[in-house]
Amino acid sequence: MKRLVPFLVLVFAGISQLQAATTLMTYFKYDDWANAIAGTTIYTETFGSSPGSLTAPGLAVTSTDGSIQCGSGNCYWGDTVGNGDTTVWNFNNGNPVGWWVTAWGGNFTIDGSGPGLKFTPIGYGGAGEFTPVVVHAADLISANGNFLGFVSSAAHPFWEVQIDSAASGQSQAYTLDNMVYNPEPSTVVMLASGLLGFACVLNRRRKKV
Repeated sequence: MKRLVPFLVLVFAGISQLQAATTLMTYFKYDDWANAIAGTTIYTETFGSSPGSLTAPGLAVTSTDGSIQCGSGNCYWGDTVGNGDTTVWNFNNGNPVGWWVTAWGGNFTIDGSGPGLKFTPIGYGGAGEFTPVVVHAADLISANGNFLGFVSSAAHPFWEVQIDSAASGQSQAYTLDNMVYNPEPSTVVMLASGLLGFACVLNRRRKKV
């Protein structure tokens, strides 16, 4: 067991170094986003047709100004961020430890008079692990349902997405509907579990000898 400790330390040190190289792929068409994560489970938060709470598994939100709003028989997330107001979506609420996501998105409307939105995923390396995704109203494509989504690699999952204004000191209003994400067992957690299990097996064999 003692001999495996340095090995485990090196493995986790290597994982930490890999985090700095994380790259997010941004998509403005749902089909392209879904194809990029083919084979994974996709959950959708529709916000329902009447005021209520979130229903998608493992989902929680902390927001200064945002709320579920309804109109014409459809509900959505309405929000204004900036000037200290932020919204953070969390995907590990009630899910087993280590269940994070590698992809997130939704149908957005962004007030064109604002500076745009800044999305910052938060993973093992904190908010600095990922380069924020900045999107303006003009970037969205109405023919594609104003979809915006991004995908990380399986080795670099995240458990939160923070939404803020793209410009400091300026506010940005927006709405979000049909939010999608893909809860998956974290690659790093699975690797760690496998290594620890391997260590236990070796330790038991040595005791028998």
